[in-house]
Parts: sequence; structure tokens; C-alpha cells
Amino acid sequence: MDKKTKMGTPSLMIRREAIKSINGFDETLPRHQDWDLLIRLFEIGKIKVLPEHLWIWYEHEKPGVQIVMEAKNKYLKKHKRRIEKFTRKEKNNIYQNHFLALSYLLLKERGYRKALFYLKKSINHIPPLPKLNSISKLFLGFFEGLFNKKLRYKFR
Repeated sequence: MDKKTKMGTPSLMIRREAIKSINGFDETLPRHQDWDLLIRLFEIGKIKVLPEHLWIWYEHEKPGVQIVMEAKNKYLKKHKRRIEKFTRKEKNNIYQNHFLALSYLLLKERGYRKALFYLKKSINHIPPLPKLNSISKLFLGFFEGLFNKKLRYKFR
């Protein structure tokens, strides 16, 4: 559920029985069906990650802001009970990433007032003594959306 995890259903090998036991994909979600599937799979078992890359990630055109906002809000509402089981740091990371993504998309659509609203919500989920790294990533993401241009940066 964080930005570092690039895992979609094409990269998973899951037993059919496991998928059937959780009733497959939730087709009512407009986005994040893979994440939803993974969360429900984690409740019944474990996942093993292979150390080598066996697939290539391609970016594709993203849907409009309204669809993404609806999807993220529905996703967070659906999994609120599950998210509450995480540590405070993990919960903050989940909400920070989701709200920052909304802020970024709204900036690209020139929805500045709502973008600032979601940026503020994202900032509210930064730990009390955040690392400079976290703040830098947050603001660079915001400015990327504002200028609609990918900024080059490297963090350790």
C-alpha cells in the first residue's frame, strides 16, 4: 500500500483455491483492485517475494482525477478496519501516500484549492520528527504536479 511497491496482478502467482476463498476481485472498485485483492489474501496467508525481477513495469495513461478520487476514498473506507491494525508509522505512510497522490493529480488538473487541501492532509500524516528525506519527497511530488514535469532527484 505504499509508493515503493510495484506489484500488480500480472506479477503474482496465486493458487486458484486462495482466490476463490476470498471471492476474487472486487469489481465494484474503480481502481486498486489488485491492492484490495492482496490485502484480503494477506488475511488468509503469506506472500513470498522472489529476490530477482521477472517482469518489466510499464506506465500507462492514468484515469481522470474524479475517478481516482472516488476509487481512493472507496478503497480507504473499505479497508479502514484493516488499516487500523497497522502500526502508527505504517498507517501514516498509507494515508500520506494516498493523499499526496490526490494532491498531485489535482495539481495536474489545475484544481489548486483541492490540491492544497489534500497536501495538508498528507502533511498531517508525517511523523512528528520526520526525516528530511520524507519532507523532500513530499514537496518534490507536490511541485512535480504543480509544474506538470518530472523532477530528477535521488534519495538514500
